Amino acid sequence: MMVKMHSNASRTRAPGIDIARALAVIGVVATHTVSGMLNSSLIDSSYPAYEWIQNIGMLRLPALAFLTGLFIPSGIAKRGASRYMRIRLVSLGYLYVLWSLIQGTVAVAFAGYRNGSGGTWLGVLSLWTPEGQLWFLTYLMTASVLLTIFRPWKNGKRAIASLVLFLCVTLLMWGRQYNYVGIAGLSLIFFSALGATMGMHRAVRILNRGLGTWIAVGAVSTSLFIALLGASPQHPASGTSATPPQLLLPSLLASTVGCIALVACSQILFFVPYVARPLQLVGQRTLEVFVMHYSLYAGTRVLLMHAGVENPAFHLVAGISVGVLVPVFLSWLLPRIGMRWLFQPPSFFMLDGRSLLAKVRLVARRGALRT
Repeated sequence: MMVKMHSNASRTRAPGIDIARALAVIGVVATHTVSGMLNSSLIDSSYPAYEWIQNIGMLRLPALAFLTGLFIPSGIAKRGASRYMRIRLVSLGYLYVLWSLIQGTVAVAFAGYRNGSGGTWLGVLSLWTPEGQLWFLTYLMTASVLLTIFRPWKNGKRAIASLVLFLCVTLLMWGRQYNYVGIAGLSLIFFSALGATMGMHRAVRILNRGLGTWIAVGAVSTSLFIALLGASPQHPASGTSATPPQLLLPSLLASTVGCIALVACSQILFFVPYVARPLQLVGQRTLEVFVMHYSLYAGTRVLLMHAGVENPAFHLVAGISVGVLVPVFLSWLLPRIGMRWLFQPPSFFMLDGRSLLAKVRLVARRGALRT
């Protein structure tokens, strides 16, 4: 089974979830692409699409955090808490280390062609400080541990206590993006807790509402989101300084209603098959897009600039297209040519201590028989 940001077990039950994940991860790619264009002086902050895409940052990561949280209760129910946590930590930890080394090596090797400094080999090995977007993998590890411990979906008292606690953590960390494993992204924990409290079964019941309901929800939530943007809300993971108190509530509300608008949009698009099917495919490859797009869109920008192409619209479309479509294609191709390990840890990584010892003994016994 390919490792995802979480299991795709719900694919046949709630296809709108895959569409929502696709919209969220496309938002991640778009935001990084336009930021790279700004840093390369291809555009300035007055570029029409820049502010619009940056506003997506209010909802893209909170939405991914919420959608990931939906799967946690069913994952624990299926595997048990200890096995679930071991699988999550090993899978995400493996991918984090592997792609940190890959992405860091690419950055150093092509330092002369990138924006600013390309980093150092010491920086590549400094795994306690995540490289680029990979901090989100470490956040998923942290969230998995915390939500497995608190289990807010168990009963009402747990839900209230956990949500209040995680809301306090989110508000305390809002705008503070300390780039260290274990604390990076903690401003998103409330959204993951909301998803876990709801769980996939409840989410499916809610998502099975009719098209008219979702059009109304989408219209209201989108209008509220646009209105809240007028209060200059701050992104949840945007820097290392505390968010001014007067902006905390507008920022939290903007991200929350933005997530609702994204889910509503995904449900509306579900009724448009020619749009829904490609988005479902992207949503089923969210993790591959997330880990690969960073180097791909940067490489695309560098190649276009060296070819003399400086049209911002072309860069934007090319960067997003390559950052999304190439990982989806490679996620299909690479496992078929023996490179599944790029997205999934080898099977022996997933063995517990007893199973690993038994495997070692079996190999040793076979070796002894051959000699």
